[in-house]
Amino acid sequence: MAILAWLMNYSHYGVDVTDEAFYLTWLADPSLYSYSPYLFGFVYNPLHELFGGEVAPLRQANILISYVLGWFLAEVTLRKHSRDPLPWKARLALSAAIACAALLVVDTWLPTPSYNSLAQQALFIAASGLVLSERAPTRASVAGWLLVAVGGWLAFMAKPSTAAALAVCATAYVLLAGKWNSRLLLATATLAALLVLVSAQVIDGSVAQFTKRLQLGMEYLGYLQGGHSLQNVLRIDTFQLRHGELAILTFVAVLATVAGLAAQHPGFRRYAAFGISAALVLLVVLLAAGAWMPKLDFGSHKDMMIFGVSVAALALAVLLGGGIPKTVRRPDWSLAILFLALPHVYAFGTNNNYWQVAGASGLFWALSGLTVLMRVVDRWTWSALLPLGAGSQLITALIIHAALSNPYRQPQSLYENGSPIEFGRAGSTLVLSEGFADYIREAMSTARAAGFQLGSPMIDLTGQSPGVLYALGAKSIGQPWTIGGYPGSERFAVAGLRHVPCEEIARAWVLFEPDGPRKLDPALLTHFGLEMARDYRMVASWLTAPGAGGYAERRLQVLMQPTRSQGDAVCADKRSGE
Repeated sequence: MAILAWLMNYSHYGVDVTDEAFYLTWLADPSLYSYSPYLFGFVYNPLHELFGGEVAPLRQANILISYVLGWFLAEVTLRKHSRDPLPWKARLALSAAIACAALLVVDTWLPTPSYNSLAQQALFIAASGLVLSERAPTRASVAGWLLVAVGGWLAFMAKPSTAAALAVCATAYVLLAGKWNSRLLLATATLAALLVLVSAQVIDGSVAQFTKRLQLGMEYLGYLQGGHSLQNVLRIDTFQLRHGELAILTFVAVLATVAGLAAQHPGFRRYAAFGISAALVLLVVLLAAGAWMPKLDFGSHKDMMIFGVSVAALALAVLLGGGIPKTVRRPDWSLAILFLALPHVYAFGTNNNYWQVAGASGLFWALSGLTVLMRVVDRWTWSALLPLGAGSQLITALIIHAALSNPYRQPQSLYENGSPIEFGRAGSTLVLSEGFADYIREAMSTARAAGFQLGSPMIDLTGQSPGVLYALGAKSIGQPWTIGGYPGSERFAVAGLRHVPCEEIARAWVLFEPDGPRKLDPALLTHFGLEMARDYRMVASWLTAPGAGGYAERRLQVLMQPTRSQGDAVCADKRSGE
């Protein structure tokens, strides 16, 4: 509860004007774009509208959804794979503690709903279904197969690559675990396909148009040359933990193992074990309350510290079971292997390091070891699990603290933010750094003074400022984020604008950054019969904030107003080839 309250409070703090603003733009009006490799905007748009576009409640809902689904997965795993039924209060409390690792999804402080959070939530649903599924069509088993179908559909809506990897792993699991039932498997696949077909009809009105949306989205993504090709995604990455991260992993693994063993003995040793767990929980509460503010030097693989919980669970299973426990069955080993693989299913398709991205679904790694341990402990020795729950909470809290202290592409710790500003829709207030608040405030005031109207179309040639467009209430045409900095950025931008009506391009404003590190060449406008010098005039300018887009230096941004009337729109060769 302390961790959740902590996150609910800081959901009002900070914003990344690149990736996170892209998520917000996509959620606000996904129907604006007729092509896309990702579909998460259509899933989360009702949530966006429910909260009236307010960013903080949207983040809070996303965090709570991830946690509740993670808690459900942990609970059904403890219940289904226990050697002996645990007391229900103990089981719920332990699963709630372990499930805190579901909150690793905010490890860089991008808490807004995105394809990443949807992929994680989809895998939690699908994994819960696989745990409940059986060969026999009992009520619980059928419910499990239904959850697998829903999880598979949502994974497809998040990232088709994750859905494909999930299909392979789920099939392998039901085969290895002895749960294979051709009829139930076929029914599950059919239901997942039907959900996709319904989505296609709702989103685009036809399967053909929906297929074209995805095909064009993947084709245009390839234009960027950003490492999303099949050759690039089929790879094996390595990882490296820093000394501090390895120390914390080892500390939690050793302490949880020692405390778990001690908890099995009456008297002083049991009290000492409970004292260790209580001390770990106290550290979590001090972190959440802001009473303990350690300076942490974590790297990009910090989420892998959660392996400390899994290592401790396996060590306890061996020590309490007198060697490799014979009570662990084939379904248990199969589930443990599946849990080890699912974080990479989550990451599959990214152009970043797989281990780095996979850590956001580190709950699966923690549950992998726990699945084995649950076949060793019984209702009389379940207290060995207490230190594991406390360890999961401590590692999660340390990673959250690191994220709040060093948020993605923001200039300072969120603890230091003190400038509230309306961001996006009316009433959506966020507390930003003074520099970020001044940047957004100046952009909004000068653009309004220059005559920019809410909902006017805009082309972003800065390559990194979707957050400015979102704050202005501009319609980001062509792309929710016209991203720069890649070899094919101009080609990517032109491809998107070819789907925009000629008249809308002609009346669109242009945001430009003359000396920007990720700027796009204004010459791309010539594809539509337009020229920057001839058809636009500068009406406003401002400086970016230090740290905006991940760059320390401040840069000039200029707002260009179209001078050509709508009736004079040419878009000369917009419909022709490139």
